[in-house]
Amino acid sequence: MNKPIDEEVVKEFVNLIIDDVKNRYGENCDYDKIVYHLIDKGILQTSLVRNYLIIRNYHTYQTTKNSTLNNYCFVMEEKFKLTSRQIHNIIGKYFKRFFINSHIVPKISDGETEI
Repeated sequence: MNKPIDEEVVKEFVNLIIDDVKNRYGENCDYDKIVYHLIDKGILQTSLVRNYLIIRNYHTYQTTKNSTLNNYCFVMEEKFKLTSRQIHNIIGKYFKRFFINSHIVPKISDGETEI
């Protein structure tokens, strides 16, 4: 599991990314260009992007099709170019991580951080 990160560090990161994206695409960039920039520069690992998509698709598939995990894994083999066992393992490993409330530690007014 990822270690929580201070809110101030996240704000600094966000400001740097915004500057980088504006320099690359100009002032009128949209969300998809920001995400593309993060993936293109290796800030977001392609495997984590794929894993997040697998988890979100599974969550949607589960609620709309009322189907089993095994069925989902077989259906998604072709799309993700993975075996059903690999997809099953990704869901088992990352499902909780992607649905956790927050990985950011908010700053408390007296200078201490909340854990």
